[in-house]
Amino acid sequence: MKRNVLLLGSVLLIILAIALVSLISKTGSSKTSGDVRARAGVTKTLELTGTVNSVDEEKGTLIVEGVYLSDKNRAGEPQNLGTWTVTAPGTFNFASVFPGQEVVIGIDAATFLVESQTVTALTIVPVQ
Repeated sequence: MKRNVLLLGSVLLIILAIALVSLISKTGSSKTSGDVRARAGVTKTLELTGTVNSVDEEKGTLIVEGVYLSDKNRAGEPQNLGTWTVTAPGTFNFASVFPGQEVVIGIDAATFLVESQTVTALTIVPVQ
């Protein structure tokens, strides 16, 4: 009798383990996990908008004033974040911008340094 109880208990544990593994396998292959991996590969996470104050091609920087988060990165009215020093990407054509021109700056949030008001741009697009 004791032997039958142990055998039955062992079989039930094996069936429970198989059911649990099956459940975990189905849950792990959902579309949500794929979406998370795709979003993790996106490097441009924020867009800023501002007006070019000056261009220093030698240093590879722009001084941009009146910086604010672009419409798709904020809720509510834009808040002026002040004047920022923007390090341009290596392939940026400095002739494409001039003082007084509005630009949209795509950045990686990790380079958004509030204390020094500096940021490294992934993209800089003049607003037409």
